[in-house]
Amino acid sequence: MIRWMAFALWAMTLNGATVETTLLGTLNGAQPVVGSDGQGNVLLVSSQPCSILQECQPYTLVKLDSTGKVLLRKGIGDASWRLQVNAVAMDRAGNIVLGGSTGDANLPLARAFRTKPEGPSEAYLMQLSPDASRILFASYLGGNGPDQLISVAVDAAGNITAVLQTLSTDFPFTGSEGPVLPSSGPIGLPRVAIVRILTTSTLATPRIAYAIGLPWTGPPAELSVSADGTVVTPLPDFSILTPFQAPRTDLLEIRPDGTRRRIPVPLPGESQTRRAIPASDGGFWITGTTLGGVLPATANAWRPSSSSFSYLRWEGPQSIAPPGPIRALTVRSLEVDRADGNRIYAATLTGLARTEDNGWTWEILATPFRTVQAMATSSNSLTNRLWVLGIHDNGPAIFFSDNRGVTWKSLPVPMGLPGLPTAIAAHPTDTQVLHLAARTTLYSTRNGGETWTQRSFSGPITTVAADTTTVALVAFTSRSMFARPVTELHWSDDGGETFPRSVSVAFGPPTLRFDPFEPGSLYFNSGPRITRTSRDTFPVLEELPFAPFPIVQFAFQPDLPGVILGLAVDGRGQRSADGGRSWQPLATSLAPGQVAMQMVAGAGGVVHLALPTPFEAFAGKLTANGEVTYLTYLGGRLAGATPGLTMTPNGQVVITGQMDGSRDFPGQILR
Repeated sequence: MIRWMAFALWAMTLNGATVETTLLGTLNGAQPVVGSDGQGNVLLVSSQPCSILQECQPYTLVKLDSTGKVLLRKGIGDASWRLQVNAVAMDRAGNIVLGGSTGDANLPLARAFRTKPEGPSEAYLMQLSPDASRILFASYLGGNGPDQLISVAVDAAGNITAVLQTLSTDFPFTGSEGPVLPSSGPIGLPRVAIVRILTTSTLATPRIAYAIGLPWTGPPAELSVSADGTVVTPLPDFSILTPFQAPRTDLLEIRPDGTRRRIPVPLPGESQTRRAIPASDGGFWITGTTLGGVLPATANAWRPSSSSFSYLRWEGPQSIAPPGPIRALTVRSLEVDRADGNRIYAATLTGLARTEDNGWTWEILATPFRTVQAMATSSNSLTNRLWVLGIHDNGPAIFFSDNRGVTWKSLPVPMGLPGLPTAIAAHPTDTQVLHLAARTTLYSTRNGGETWTQRSFSGPITTVAADTTTVALVAFTSRSMFARPVTELHWSDDGGETFPRSVSVAFGPPTLRFDPFEPGSLYFNSGPRITRTSRDTFPVLEELPFAPFPIVQFAFQPDLPGVILGLAVDGRGQRSADGGRSWQPLATSLAPGQVAMQMVAGAGGVVHLALPTPFEAFAGKLTANGEVTYLTYLGGRLAGATPGLTMTPNGQVVITGQMDGSRDFPGQILR
């Protein structure tokens, strides 16, 4: 049984918004298709076998006003209908527009411009009267191949704009926005089209005004149509994309006569604009999803920072998300300084953060790179070094700092890298030694990057760890094109010069950690328990005793030999004082359902966790040229849908969305 959660509504203007209103409680059945009109009314079409009032029809239509009052509840169609409803909208007269795909050759037609289906499945459009009792217009829309309507919108005159996917070779395109792949031949990708259909009552038979093909980037975000028929839809722009950038989003504006322009949206690629509507001043309102910390919210934002977080500090019986700049940032990885366990570095989506007090407070560092791919530390009596594999617009580079990230130097990456490097490992005490993994090749330098040697493996390298003389790495290996890939742990006793020994390990790429107090002793996760091996015993693997619950993450306490801290599958902490041979439970560290992407331990056994950050909704306002004048987080955590947008006649922007019911979602007035 599928359950869909409550819908929420905001009425938002540039200066503020009204209180969030719950429209419906939880219902059984399929997730409904949702549309709205310019009056704040919301329309839902669900394929429940029977409605709440026991009207057993293929589809149930529910119309609500902006307060949640039910204006209409009606079953539509009958048992002979064989169609799929993908999109719904209402015009200003209250007429209801449905669209989707059908394999039915006997669809009830009215004023149709295409009266017969020619493909195995055909797109269709249908306009119903406000009470859903009469069909005002119904037509097939497609060609000789499979076609599917994705979304619809209606302008003030009642003309319809639709987004379709088509594999028809004879679809009536009138133009294209950028290169369009053919729908026939070995590629077989569907073409995406934005189609404007003139349907006003003055026309005896509606007709297509334009059908513009789009570059294949997957279906476009849901479009909007202004009162005069201008269409606005977000589209990814891959024209400036490099292998190290996320695609930028443009707004595609199409005038009623088919002329069009693109307006760049100046947001980072991790903030994806999904919907846009024209504003009354010629600009645009936008909504979308973003990761915590990357959205440059404006000073007048209702919520200037993310309500979610991806870092937890765990000490004793409590876990906290500390105040400060790291709270609202997406933390990708953590690294403990070898010289001082109170100093931890956090790689975020927007750079690097550092704490000097074991995670209580954090400082954002100025760096020559934006994205951190991997980190490592080295320390001896003369130098305390932080290594960073960083990514900037020109590609990957290796940076190092000998003064806690205050200043940086770079060393060249090896020539001819087969792909983006994924991992680095540093010698614990020799600051000239570094190992770098890129796809199937391990690169090693012993003179601070002046020269590099390389070793190739038969499969991609996922994890690398280094000790004083030992290097261990994990690689996926397939011995033939018909053999199932296996995960192998490769071992070097000469600092990575040769890897004469290897052993198969289970359950994917484990986390490799050398014991900082016992050189040559390696620990890793392999299934539900921790496994140990050493320079003297490899390839023999010693599976340590089970903890009370399977350990999914573990770390050595940096200031106490033999102490391992673990995170069990149920989110509870575990502690071992004898190298993992016995375990004692600690306090719960994670909420039910939370998972940790990485765990490290600081001085005194303080645990630091990097958590996956859910996508969060945002809303904003752009000028006609794409300049940001308002940008805010919306709060809460999004559950599989982007907030919808519509404009009311008095200039308010109505935002609707399906939320996951999280307790941090705002139920207050937006200022």
